[in-house]
Amino acid sequence: MRKILLLSLVLVGVSSCVSMKKYSALEERNERVNTQYEVAKNEMQHINAENKKLVEQNTQLKEANDKLEAEKATMTKELESVQKKLNDTRTEFDASVTDYDRQMQGKDMDLSTARGLLEERERQLNEKESRLEILQKEYDDRMEQLEDIDRKILEEEEKLKEVVENKNKVVDDLHRVLTQNLSGFDGQGLTVEVRDNRVVVAIENKLLFNSGSWQLLDEGMAVLKKVTAVLEANTNVEAMIFCYSDNVPFKGANELKDNLDLNAMRSMCMMKTILENKKINMARLVASGRGRYTQRQEMPSNTNVEVSSSRTEVMLYFKGM
Repeated sequence: MRKILLLSLVLVGVSSCVSMKKYSALEERNERVNTQYEVAKNEMQHINAENKKLVEQNTQLKEANDKLEAEKATMTKELESVQKKLNDTRTEFDASVTDYDRQMQGKDMDLSTARGLLEERERQLNEKESRLEILQKEYDDRMEQLEDIDRKILEEEEKLKEVVENKNKVVDDLHRVLTQNLSGFDGQGLTVEVRDNRVVVAIENKLLFNSGSWQLLDEGMAVLKKVTAVLEANTNVEAMIFCYSDNVPFKGANELKDNLDLNAMRSMCMMKTILENKKINMARLVASGRGRYTQRQEMPSNTNVEVSSSRTEVMLYFKGM
């Protein structure tokens, strides 16, 4: 019995040693596999990076190739034109040789005369080829000049576009400011609009004057005060004041004879009221009295528009516009 127990213990110990060795071997193998996996992973990342770089280089090469193909097509076209001119010259030369042969037939011409004629034909051909080269160079120079002109035209168009955009912006800003400042007079016969890059404040005269009078009412003074504030804040803005009459004749009073005189007095009164602000120079203002007809900016110069009611227009615009 003891022998059997001892033998069993010996067998268990041997089995345990064998299992530990296998485990150790598996651990080493696993470490090698992990190491190989990391190496393969790094190589794959490197390959992907190289592949991306190659794709970018391929795209660049394709773009360069397309550009070269376009240049090749242009040069081919120019070469064909030059070749055609050269062929035409050669055709002329061949015709000259044929003519020479015809002249030689049936004629007793010595060798020196024939050689001189041939040399003259060759000289003419050389002159034509030289002229062709000169014309080709002139053509190339003209093409370069046209390309330079096209580039300058594009630059000028861009500048003009920028100027127009800036011009529209400042006019829109002025229109917005005046609209906001005069919003309190909405529905009272006052409008603010843009005509031909100018901001026009159109006011029915009942808001400004009593009938037959050129003295400003309190409401008219309030309107002019708002307009004057904009002129003071924008020193590069000028103004024209136009007073229009309706179709009701003015019978005259004191030194005034008709509607035209009344309109002139009203426009001058408005200008003087604006000039009470000493920061505004008289050179920035123009006052004018008009009759019942006027020529609108947006209509042909020969088109007269009858004013539907007695009104005044204050036209504000930027210097040089």
